[in-house]
Amino acid sequence: MFSPWPALPPLTTYAWGFGVALLLPQLFLPATMRNYWARVLKHHNVPIGASGIDLDYLPAVVGVLERILYVIAILAEAPEFIGVWLAIKTAGSWKGWSEGRDYPSGDGTEKKIVIPGRQEFNLFLVGSAVSAICGVAGGYTIKWLFLGSMYHPTLVTVAIAIGGFMLYLAAKYLPLSST
Repeated sequence: MFSPWPALPPLTTYAWGFGVALLLPQLFLPATMRNYWARVLKHHNVPIGASGIDLDYLPAVVGVLERILYVIAILAEAPEFIGVWLAIKTAGSWKGWSEGRDYPSGDGTEKKIVIPGRQEFNLFLVGSAVSAICGVAGGYTIKWLFLGSMYHPTLVTVAIAIGGFMLYLAAKYLPLSST
C-alpha cells in the first residue's frame, strides 16, 4: 500500500505536514472568507467599513492556532479533541446565530440592519471545515511520511490546493442565496 520511497528526514516530514495544515490554507482561506463576508454584507446593504467585522486578522490567527492544535491532536491520537474544540467554538457564538445580528447601516443614523444568523453560521462552518480538513490532513501527512508513503501526502496536498482554489472561485463568483 505504501510506496518504497526512502524516508524523509524528520524535519522535512514535519515541515510538509505543518505546511499542509498552515501554509496551504493561508493561500486561499483569508481571501475566500473576505469574499464571502463582503458578499453577505453587500447583499444586506451593510457597508463593509461600518460593519465592525474583522475580515482579516483575528479569524486568521484563530484558524492558524486551531490547525496547529488539530495536527497535534492527530499525532497524539486524540482526534476527539477536535470535536471538543469545535463545540467550545460554536457555543461562544450560538446566541448571535440563533437570533441574527444587528449591524450599523453606515448612513450616519442609528438604523440597524439585521443579518440572519444562519448566514453567519454558514460562514463559520466554511472556515471551521477548512481548518479541520487542513489540520487533520497535516497530521496524517506527517504520519504517512513517517510510514514511508509519498503517494498519500502528495495526493492530499494537491487535493487541498485544488479544493481551496475551487472554494475561492465559489466565494468570488457563485450567487448568494436570498436568505
